Amino acid sequence: MKTISDIQSISKIKLMLPGNASGIARFKLKSSKHTQLVRVVFSWHSGFDVLSVMFKRNKRPTEAEIAEVKERFFLPHEIPECKEMPHPDNELVTVIYRIQEDYDEK
Repeated sequence: MKTISDIQSISKIKLMLPGNASGIARFKLKSSKHTQLVRVVFSWHSGFDVLSVMFKRNKRPTEAEIAEVKERFFLPHEIPECKEMPHPDNELVTVIYRIQEDYDEK
């Protein structure tokens, strides 16, 4: 996954609670038919890069929207998986994750 400074340098992205290995980002997607504000909770730790993607009104993201989110957070050679999961607050959450190849559990 991109570094926190790479993510901060993305234009028109608002970072909230950026930490060394996690944060929350809000931004509008260009690939949406209607302007969609998306919230992404991201982290990289314990051998995983993880994004939790949430839209207002429990919208199911299109393939183009997921591709745009992946492009903003992952490096071109990284190929993450994608899975939809229910959230306790009745939100639909799309989880994008990748196992880090170079992770060394100590």
